[in-house]
Amino acid sequence: MPLTRHPEQCEMENFLKGKRVLFMGDSITSLYMGERGWPRYFCELTEPAHHASTAVAGACWFDKEHTVYDGKPVFDPNDNVNNVMGNQVEKLKQRKAAGDPDYSDFDVIIMAAGTNGGLDESTEVTDAQFYRDGRYVPLSEVDRLTWGGSIRYTVESLTELYPNAYQFLCTPIQADDKIRPFRDILKKGNFIKEMAARLSVRYIDTLYCGIYGRYEEWEKNGRDLIDGLHPNESGARKMAFFIAMAIKSYLG
Repeated sequence: MPLTRHPEQCEMENFLKGKRVLFMGDSITSLYMGERGWPRYFCELTEPAHHASTAVAGACWFDKEHTVYDGKPVFDPNDNVNNVMGNQVEKLKQRKAAGDPDYSDFDVIIMAAGTNGGLDESTEVTDAQFYRDGRYVPLSEVDRLTWGGSIRYTVESLTELYPNAYQFLCTPIQADDKIRPFRDILKKGNFIKEMAARLSVRYIDTLYCGIYGRYEEWEKNGRDLIDGLHPNESGARKMAFFIAMAIKSYLG
């Protein structure tokens, strides 16, 4: 069923019409075009000519000790080490090199990850993924086991792959405090905003999209989350509208 447009949405229509959009991230984005997928309602609002998604449930920003970039990021409850953002990039590299038209080029890339995995990284460790010993660190030498290194690798690799695309980093949404404490979500969001500034790309502070953890409960359908973590249709629509309006504010 098409998304009903409210009067305040009218001016945002069609600013991505005719464009190509890529979605990357974790389970919240991997819902994609299902009824609980915010990308579905985002596309209904903005009407891009083409869209694709590499998002995978359980994806993390940072690599694990035995991560291999095979271009096949999937969720594996027994061995999830390859389910990282860098491997989503590898998938894009392989598909584009193979001439897959779905991945040939993009105008806008939206990355929504950060819910999964703990963040305990000093500024010294993060800074060392950019500049040390009097020089900028080559991309091949960054430590992708770190948040800073993995985000830098992803953003700069996408810039090489799709040099004309506008990139957007989204901060995580709220959840039931029992499983995703607000302070942890806020800390990750602030870190992602700092990385966006460092890499001079755009960020979208999805923490402000209207999903409020106070109304959500683990394994129960709340106001905007179906289980205290993942959006129901209401939450997906809120995310879609907020992200679409944020991108409009940048692209006009």
